[in-house]
Parts: sequence; C-alpha cells; structure tokens
Amino acid sequence: VGRDTLGAEILEFLQHADIDATHVLSGNAPTGTARVVQVDGEPQFTVQTNVAWDAIQLSLPMVYPELVYWGTAAQNTITNRATLREILSLSPRHRFFDMNLRQHYYSDELILNDLQNATIVKFNEHEWGIIKKITSSTSPADLLKLFDIKVVAVTLGSKGAELYNCSGVVLATAPHALVVNTTGAGDAFSAALAAGVLRGAAPPLILATACDAGAAVVAHQGAHVQFPVHIVEAFK
Repeated sequence: VGRDTLGAEILEFLQHADIDATHVLSGNAPTGTARVVQVDGEPQFTVQTNVAWDAIQLSLPMVYPELVYWGTAAQNTITNRATLREILSLSPRHRFFDMNLRQHYYSDELILNDLQNATIVKFNEHEWGIIKKITSSTSPADLLKLFDIKVVAVTLGSKGAELYNCSGVVLATAPHALVVNTTGAGDAFSAALAAGVLRGAAPPLILATACDAGAAVVAHQGAHVQFPVHIVEAFK
C-alpha cells in the first residue's frame, strides 16, 4: 500500500478484521485503486498504474507459506514477476492461480507459465475459452494431466460451479440470491476454496461453501460482507 490516506484505511481495516498485516509493505507510490463499472451485470475493471502494488518486493524476513495465491494482474511489472518467482521458489504446498483477467495485464505466455506453476486453478467460462486455445484442451479435467494441478475450479455465474480433481468432478448449483453487485464474488469464492483445500475438506463441501460465499457477496452493495455462521464455520 502507499503511505497515504487509502493505505492507512486499508491497514486499519486489516487490524479491525484481526488480519495479520505483518508482511504488508508500504511504499512511496500511491495506493492502488481500480474503477469498477457494471456491464450487463458483470464488473469491468480499469486498474490504475504507477501505484504501490506495481513494485512488490520481499524486503521482510523470509517466510515459508503453506499456500500462495496470485493472479495475472499483479504481474504487470518485471519487479512483481521476479518477486512472484522468488515466493514460489519457497516451495509452498499449495500454489493457487486465480486467472482474474484484467485489461491488458496478461498474455498467452504468462497464463501458460502460471498454469505450469499452479496446483490449484480457478477461472470463469470466458477465461476457460482462452485456456482451451492455449493448451488445446477440451475439458478442464485435461489440465490435471497436462500440469501439476490438483484442483480446478470453474465458476459459472448463476449456473453454479464445477470442481475437478483426481477423483472426478463435483457440480454445485448457485444458491438463490438477489443480485445487487457482483464485485468481489469471485474473490469470496476463491477464499472459501483456499480455506477448504487447506483444511483438507471434502470436495462437495468445499464447492458448496465457495458458492455460498460468492452468493453472500452479490447480495450486498460492496465487496466486504459479514459471512453467515455456516460459511465461517464450514471447515472447522
């Protein structure tokens, strides 16, 4: 984050949410922002450049994470790509690639490299179309054979989601929800997916909880919501 008002607000939010901010870095560039516009019910992002998150560096004591989560947009600079390689070299048990395609922040080469590094992958129907062309795959299950990927999640909007692993595929329908704003729904889905994998939960429970988390977000204005107890305690 930047050393500015927005950066201070983020750090305060993390503190109030009881989230460890030990490894959050502060830089001289302004805190990154994105303009979000709803188009046909889907959020369209315009991400600002020359901001603090364009220069993420490991300047803190080395840590050894159990899971690393990343997307394509964060790799828009040489510095960030080098930092990601350094983090992945720590050999985390789980390597979660969430495609999250934004603007021009991706290429076929970048996506293929991320697939090669990942053990967990999540994408939507549009992004699957791009992966199909790059990998010559006909089913998301093919990715389990082509790469070191153990879990593939495909979000299908109002139709639900699919989860692929070595045991087969699990399907889940989307919970009924009055859609107010879809911004942040994919992130909520990913958070539940990551938590379920880390806890070693059963795939049907992981997928159902991830869909519930996404539905909880779309029913509210803004991406930050208080999840129902059944989501918070799903993997305990």
